[in-house]
Amino acid sequence: MAAPHVTGAAALYASLNPCASSAQIREALLRTAVIDPQLTGAVQQNRRLDVSKIRAELNCSAP
Repeated sequence: MAAPHVTGAAALYASLNPCASSAQIREALLRTAVIDPQLTGAVQQNRRLDVSKIRAELNCSAP
């Protein structure tokens, strides 16, 4: 069930940063994710999304 949440977070980031590439969006999502020890062995990066941090990641302005 994580795919819809990650897709939504990526879309939110892309809407706030229209000049961001797919690689930049991926890197931003991983950078803003919170490490959660309880997820060890359950998910690949041991992290969970923190969408509240995405809004602070404004890197460019709309053309």
